[in-house]
Amino acid sequence: MHDNLETTTRSATGKILSSDDPFWPRIDLSSLRARLGLNDSVSDTRLEVAARAAAIKAASEFACWRRSLRARGYRCLSDLEGHEQGRALSTCYLRQVEACVGRTLSSGVLGGERQAWVTEGETL
Repeated sequence: MHDNLETTTRSATGKILSSDDPFWPRIDLSSLRARLGLNDSVSDTRLEVAARAAAIKAASEFACWRRSLRARGYRCLSDLEGHEQGRALSTCYLRQVEACVGRTLSSGVLGGERQAWVTEGETL
């Protein structure tokens, strides 16, 4: 089972990738671009497609946590932000998404040159 990620909204900083399942944190595509050091050779569309695929994969990999927490009455991961474990799980989820996006873009799966998106002077 995976989440159907079909909603992209705008925020003050840019596009937010969100899920039909509100359990997982939203992904700010501008922040994702900055954290990965992406330059202009990666279009917003390529980034969004890579982020959607990464979020689906991460949600699948973290599905047992989601089921367990939902069974305990938590509707979304942000309900646990006051707990160290909740913040850690949220961070792990977001870092998993970042890692998957980085691998996807660097492998050229979306039609780009390998490592063409890395900021000059950086390596993977």
